[in-house]
Amino acid sequence: HDPKSLLAYRDDIYICLTVLEELDNLKERLDKSVSQDARLVIRMLEDIINGHSSEEMEKGIQLPSTETAKRGKLFIGIDTQIDFAKELKHAIGSDADNRIINYALHMQNELQQNVTIVSRDINMRLKARTIGVDAEDVLV
Repeated sequence: HDPKSLLAYRDDIYICLTVLEELDNLKERLDKSVSQDARLVIRMLEDIINGHSSEEMEKGIQLPSTETAKRGKLFIGIDTQIDFAKELKHAIGSDADNRIINYALHMQNELQQNVTIVSRDINMRLKARTIGVDAEDVLV
């Protein structure tokens, strides 16, 4: 839950509403560092999307680049209206994890290119890989 990880990637970043819900839930953690990091990420996202319409969020908002690295765009998508893939219809475990994996699989099919889930959650990464979605640990 490193807030800097949001800007550690040069690729486009797709965040679905379930990820925002998960960040909101992390704010209530007893571990103060986790709750502070969640608040920081939420503020960073707010700063990035502030002044942009929902259509612009769907089309992607350019992330700030540095002198040495050009970053991709931030997309915020609605995952709650996507039918579950057959691989996840009867999945057990975290409903939020399954919705996030389903969103990644949906985006992979929409974009017709590989999508990678970035998460500290080892089990989520294993589940994603099982149904054909790349997954890796956070870089930072």
